[in-house]
Amino acid sequence: MSEHPGFVDEDGTLEFERPDLWAQRLEGLKGKRVRVLLKKRAKGRSIDQNSLYWGAVLKPAADQTGNDIDDIHNRLKEMHLVPEIREVLGKQVVSYTTTTLSIEEFGLYLEKCRATLAQFGVSLE
Repeated sequence: MSEHPGFVDEDGTLEFERPDLWAQRLEGLKGKRVRVLLKKRAKGRSIDQNSLYWGAVLKPAADQTGNDIDDIHNRLKEMHLVPEIREVLGKQVVSYTTTTLSIEEFGLYLEKCRATLAQFGVSLE
């Protein structure tokens, strides 16, 4: 699955933020049946949520476990997010991102991260 953000103008025309990526994705689907899902983009995670995540979740986890903050961040993403799979230079690449989560989705992600870290003895109080 791939997501391609864009907008619908006043005439009802769909415009992509990165038409080059859309065209590239279509190239790989020639002759295949597809399903297209359009939905209104939810407001993305807030700056406050992101600050809370890095300052009150990841930082204490790194301090208490001795692990690198970025390593913890990457591991939590692997554990709790749906992977995005793309083909890059003929190879499938798997990535995980929090940047496209809505405020609600990011809130749920934070709850899962807190619960996981508690299982490893990390105190976030």
